Amino acid sequence: MIASVRNLAQTEFKPNAQRWMDGTFPWENMKKLADLGVLGMSVPEEYGGLGLPILDTALILEEIAKVDYVTAMAVLVRPACKPGSLPVMLPHRSVSVFCPVWSAAIAFSPCA
Repeated sequence: MIASVRNLAQTEFKPNAQRWMDGTFPWENMKKLADLGVLGMSVPEEYGGLGLPILDTALILEEIAKVDYVTAMAVLVRPACKPGSLPVMLPHRSVSVFCPVWSAAIAFSPCA
């Protein structure tokens, strides 16, 4: 996963990183990261996420931040909200509905 994110960041995010410095949200980058599963990296696997440990999450964020600060900060919001703790805080029925959406691009869609 880390190598895939590194490759994506270096080849697709780096050339356009300045584009987001005006405050525009990097929807295109977020969609690409969602396609890799990065947006659900801290969501447990049984709810549609990757269930990655915190170290892997940090390494993935580091790879993005090396080339694109704005996209890294957008991704950082997701693990910072602790979606991995949702199964503890919500009833099972709610978790099974919310976590898959949290893991998918739909949760970051400008139309959602």
